[in-house]
Amino acid sequence: LQISDLRVSDMGTYKCLATNLSTNNTFTADVNMTVMVREPVYILDNSTSSIVVRQGESVQLECYAGGYPPPRVYWRRENRTLLPTGERIFRGNILTIQSVTRFDRGRYYCLADNDGNMTARRTVTLMVMFPPNVEGPALGSENGTLVCHVEGFPKTTITWLKEGEPLNYSNPSLSISNYLLNEEEDVTVSVLKLRTNESQLHGRYTCSATNSLGSKDQTILIGTGSANIKPTIVKISDDQIENVGGTLKLECTTRDSEEYPVIWIKLDPGNPTNSIFISIGSSLTIPDNRYNVLSINRSTIQLKVP
Repeated sequence: LQISDLRVSDMGTYKCLATNLSTNNTFTADVNMTVMVREPVYILDNSTSSIVVRQGESVQLECYAGGYPPPRVYWRRENRTLLPTGERIFRGNILTIQSVTRFDRGRYYCLADNDGNMTARRTVTLMVMFPPNVEGPALGSENGTLVCHVEGFPKTTITWLKEGEPLNYSNPSLSISNYLLNEEEDVTVSVLKLRTNESQLHGRYTCSATNSLGSKDQTILIGTGSANIKPTIVKISDDQIENVGGTLKLECTTRDSEEYPVIWIKLDPGNPTNSIFISIGSSLTIPDNRYNVLSINRSTIQLKVP
């Protein structure tokens, strides 16, 4: 017996029968043969694809797979960060997360493989609803630039106030820019720039963030005295990238880095107003392009491509 173009439907047990043509009697051989067909691994449709929960609730991420040999299922997080269980890899169909926090949100990968070294993967997005969290330096810069870092889901509305009163956004002496740092994690950086004389600049400013689950404020002071030390960039990369598609790690450090974190912004050479906020931190790994680095004082790194 020869089976061509073997399919999964061909799996089963085959029995050898012999027939005497002269007597038309049929005899069964005492040997059976079972045929098993390797089948590529696949993720079943009843697996989780995305899910939304409130902070503090428990959630189950489910993943089921088919194929032959029967696949094993395991879980890991994006960038191989630790799972909420404390492990890098969890083996099993159901990943349970107790008392979800905002730090648990993001992408989870369900992976399935079998002895045939065949694998399948599904990306599961966990979205966590939580009230706003606002962070920023307690002291503002004497040059009139104030920054606050806001997280929150559902979408957060950001409002700036001075001495408890909302700022007049139509005032030409001020500008507010909100940079979406991470759309999936709902992280926004709001930058308030004030162009006025020193006496009018001083005061108590508030960055207020609100969504349907709550609100949070961050107070920032601008005033005279030694407490307001202008941040200074003390080190910045002076490198160029030469090959298209390559990557480069940039470094930028400042004095008083805790009070004045480094902000990386990607510039649009054709339209500087379309600048895109990238991240906060002293180091940034990027492909070839042009970026701007801010820490109240400014410096720009130009990456050239031949």
